[in-house]
Amino acid sequence: MGLPCRRLPHTDSKTVHHPDLGLVTVDCDTLTIPGNDLRIAMCSAPPATTTADQFALLDAIGTQALS
Repeated sequence: MGLPCRRLPHTDSKTVHHPDLGLVTVDCDTLTIPGNDLRIAMCSAPPATTTADQFALLDAIGTQALS
């Protein structure tokens, strides 16, 4: 039998520049498996923040231009 799969989470926040919204800060959780270089990164907006509002705006406008 192989080794048990243990996920080791790492949480961080990152700020990126979106061309229409400006600075957007997201929470990033990275899951890794010991002994393997595979990583899964999940980024999301913290609830009740400006970033969550910005993402809701993007969801509403889709691919429409903001200008």
